[in-house]
Amino acid sequence: MLTILDISKNHIGHRGAHYLADALLNNRVLVQLNLSSNQIEDQGVEELTNAFINNKTLQSIDFSDNRLGYKATQYLAQAFRHDSVKSYWFSFRYSFLFNVDFDKIMSERESNW
Repeated sequence: MLTILDISKNHIGHRGAHYLADALLNNRVLVQLNLSSNQIEDQGVEELTNAFINNKTLQSIDFSDNRLGYKATQYLAQAFRHDSVKSYWFSFRYSFLFNVDFDKIMSERESNW
């Protein structure tokens, strides 16, 4: 069974993110997902975060070195507030994150556990 998927450096963009989000909605075995260096922007992140909220098995997602603008960070911040996403580990190394107080979001998450 495939539990770790590394599709880093494939430049999937928003179109690939769309197809991946569809697949994640039905996936019940994937635990770790590496999406680093894929030119994923706001539109792709919106679709992926919807899938993350509904996926019960993912635990680790690497968004490093992507183009996460203001809207993408807002989508991720909203996803962090869902119980199903509380146990996720995210990496955003070298990604542009626009004006989101992740420390505040993380402390809200911890106080709701």
